Amino acid sequence: MAVKNDADTMGSEVRVFSEALIFKERGKIKFKNKINKKLGLMLYWAEGDKTGKYFVALTNTDYKILIYFVSWLRKYFKIDEKRLRCRLYIWKILDENKAKKFWSKTLNIPLNQFTKSYISKSKPKIRKVKHKFGVCRASYGSKRIFKEIKDGIEGISLL
Repeated sequence: MAVKNDADTMGSEVRVFSEALIFKERGKIKFKNKINKKLGLMLYWAEGDKTGKYFVALTNTDYKILIYFVSWLRKYFKIDEKRLRCRLYIWKILDENKAKKFWSKTLNIPLNQFTKSYISKSKPKIRKVKHKFGVCRASYGSKRIFKEIKDGIEGISLL
């Protein structure tokens, strides 16, 4: 009997993750199977904000990751849409309104739920790649959901 190592397992999880999503159009995902809750927990474990106790948040430049995160919150945690928030981190040379409209449309979160953007001065010697629509942080304030996600991650880490 062959024993799978961590690399084999991670490779299969990544394949399952990519196969679990069908993008019909920007901002809408159809879930194919029930493993998605665990995949969302794994995504949060790897990429999510773990500094607070009263909110959950994920920051990324990849719109597909953020679509998955926000869709996962909507599907598994029955959230109040009005409590979803976004904050952008963008370079001074980028168009803040254009970036906000992109993320608003992509994540299906109204512009009035965006908080003040952090605008960074351009430092050409430090960073050459400037993401077209900046970095987006999607968050939801809920102690209950934070605890549920934390407990779910604990459960996965014990496997």
